[in-house]
Amino acid sequence: MTKVEILLDKYRSTVATDSKKARYFIRQLDYKENFYFLNYIAQTYLDEAIFEEAGKDKMRKEMNFRKWRMAEKYIIEALKLIRIMQKFFILWEELENRISMQEYSRGKDFAKELINDAKFELYRLYRYFSLVLHQ
Repeated sequence: MTKVEILLDKYRSTVATDSKKARYFIRQLDYKENFYFLNYIAQTYLDEAIFEEAGKDKMRKEMNFRKWRMAEKYIIEALKLIRIMQKFFILWEELENRISMQEYSRGKDFAKELINDAKFELYRLYRYFSLVLHQ
């Protein structure tokens, strides 16, 4: 098991009973560039804002607004990442259109193949460097 898998297992086993400890496990990962990890941290803050104790169904009489604001901060960061990804995919679509409209182009289907090949290669590079950097 990798470090990431071990920490995610620890997170999953503790999030229902101890949100602070679960958050600690996620913060040991490279969470600032990961939409899912940011959401995990936000969820722990939301639980602490709404419920009196982790793992209990008893709601607070008054919401803990400091915890609520912390959750909001992490949700906003996750949404920023989504927005960046949306812009990235819009650029790919524009590139696809430009390639398919070139004078010697073989059409839109061929342009899509070129774009998909490029996406795959970028993903491979991303995975390689993320694995190397996290070891």
